[in-house]
Parts: sequence; structure tokens; C-alpha cells
Amino acid sequence: MTSNNSKGPILLLSGQDDQRWPSERMAILIEGWLKDKNYPYEVRNVIYPDAGHWLLSFKDSYPIIASSFFRNGGMNINGKHYQFENGGTAWGTMVARRNARKETLQFLKQFK
Repeated sequence: MTSNNSKGPILLLSGQDDQRWPSERMAILIEGWLKDKNYPYEVRNVIYPDAGHWLLSFKDSYPIIASSFFRNGGMNINGKHYQFENGGTAWGTMVARRNARKETLQFLKQFK
């Protein structure tokens, strides 16, 4: 990161077992960088220990999280298929999603 154009509070949510990308590490780096730059707004960094990649949902999603469809993913790029895991336990991700929803709604209340 070399610059920051943000002009307000920042909420970072990450799963400690995110297997798509290092979201926990990135959130910690972002938080530290902003602190070093004396960022004048709130930076809230919430890390969920047993959660994977999919954190935000606005419905009760345990059946979805427990399914193999949710736990694995895939995509085709230039005709080649790539398979990946989302990480986290079904229970840990469900609990994190419920909490992340509350955190997000609470965070957004300040903008009313």
C-alpha cells in the first residue's frame, strides 16, 4: 500500500482459515499500515478463528455452509478448470457469518 484515499471509518472482516486468499494477514497489514499513517478514523478489524472465506450473509445459512457446494469452489479460466477450498468449519463459518452481519449493520448505523 502506498496511498489511502479513504475518508471515513473502515471495517475489516476476515476468516482465520480463509483458503481463497490470506484475508486475516491482509486485514492485519491494512490495520497496521493505517495506524502507522495516523489514520484519523476508526479501523475495526474483526478476525473469526474458525471461519473460511464466505463471511457476509443476510440470512440463516447453516444448510448452505454445511453443503459440499459451499465448502468447495471452482472456476474455468481459458478452458482450464481450477478447484479450491473456502476453508473454515461449517459451524465456525456459520457463527462468524451471523456475527459479521451484526458487526456490519452496527458499523453502518453511524452513517444514518
